[in-house]
Amino acid sequence: MTSWRHCGLDPQSPESSDCLYFRRWRLFLRHDDKGEGKYEKKEWHNISIMITKEQVVTLCEEALANTDRFLVEVKVKPNNVIEVYVDSDTAVNIDHCAELSRYVNEKLDRDVEDYELTVFSWGLSGALKMDRQLQKYVGKDVEVKTKETGKMQGKLVSFDAEKVEFAPAPKKASKKKPVEEPANLFFERNKVEIKPAIIF
Repeated sequence: MTSWRHCGLDPQSPESSDCLYFRRWRLFLRHDDKGEGKYEKKEWHNISIMITKEQVVTLCEEALANTDRFLVEVKVKPNNVIEVYVDSDTAVNIDHCAELSRYVNEKLDRDVEDYELTVFSWGLSGALKMDRQLQKYVGKDVEVKTKETGKMQGKLVSFDAEKVEFAPAPKKASKKKPVEEPANLFFERNKVEIKPAIIF
């Protein structure tokens, strides 16, 4: 008859001095009928250490400090699939994404917990959420969307913490009707989606 004693969960504790971590494998001490101990490796599925969103956010903010780039969003999905979205006051290129990815990879330990990391530029298809994003588009063409109005194109005039001022694009003139400049509209900021737009 044999017995198994698994090591403590905390690899830094005195009780876990016989334990080695390697991804999802742990080292067990096996005792046989003669009382002799022998280490054997067994798979242990319940010790997965989930990487937290807060960890990734902190690392990204450290890496982006003193640059014109900033963090927009972090998603940590099941099985430690991590997606990081960044934007810039100017532009984000593939080298910027690779640089941020390298920094985060250097700080996280794959031998403790495996993960998949991808860094994305926020791009033109993403909604403008942050003040720094909106500020870039003041006076420029945008598309706004609300439940009441649907999608509309025009220019972002101004914004603050509570509201957004939007100038709808004028309707095309006809032979019978000249172009009319529509009045500016005001939306509650938390009820409107704003995206970059190209108006011809």
